[in-house]
Amino acid sequence: PSTYGFYVYSLDGGQIIASISFSPDGDLVAAGTGDGSLWIWETDTGVNLGVWELSDGFINGLAFSPDSEQLAAVSFTGDGQILDVNELLAPDIEILQIISKDAVAVDFDSPTMPFTSVAWSPDGGRLVTTSWEGDLVIWDSKSGENISLVGGHQGQVREAEFSPDGARISSVGPDGSVIIWDAQTGERQYVLDEVEGGLRTLSFSPDGRYLATGGTDGSVRVYVMPLEELMELARARLTRGLSEEECHRYLHLDGCPQGSES
Repeated sequence: PSTYGFYVYSLDGGQIIASISFSPDGDLVAAGTGDGSLWIWETDTGVNLGVWELSDGFINGLAFSPDSEQLAAVSFTGDGQILDVNELLAPDIEILQIISKDAVAVDFDSPTMPFTSVAWSPDGGRLVTTSWEGDLVIWDSKSGENISLVGGHQGQVREAEFSPDGARISSVGPDGSVIIWDAQTGERQYVLDEVEGGLRTLSFSPDGRYLATGGTDGSVRVYVMPLEELMELARARLTRGLSEEECHRYLHLDGCPQGSES
């Protein structure tokens, strides 16, 4: 088969690359490695801006804040930090150094280590982390306070993400379930599906209408999120009304809306 595209430059992290993240302004790309090092490059030139010893284990999650001014990093050893990018990239930086105290805006540790991923809320006020123990933790990004600890997966949670409006969090894991949470309370709202073989990744569409998941079985599933659109989709595909069981399973309701029943 034909191969399209080409790379502008190759960025050598010297180790297994466990996580990677672009800053939203596009200026920087950061990578976390298997030996616990953090690397940052300038996007346009590929110039390495620094390497820092951040952890004793894999840096499993990296995420720049929405304003590109901070970088959250979480590791296999259960260490979490929010780093000030400007302090991190101070002019007197030396290659391969310990993170300075001035560069650490917030320190937080996993109550159920190790971490597997990290993501910011759209307004930058909160973080969500996932762990091998099946838990999600919602954090205050200013204080590092644990706002909510929730559990619902059987085993590891592979990834979680805020919806674009910040109202919900979706998570997936090897147990094959897609769980939707209330981002304010941490309360589980509903389970979308259970995929045999497990799920590894997910992504909301920019408008929040759709949620895509990727599974170890090679499948990509796309879900419609708003209830009204789910109802329209059900009506378009069915020649009969929905049963109470179907309303509960597919629309995540205790009962069917008026006019939708069999």
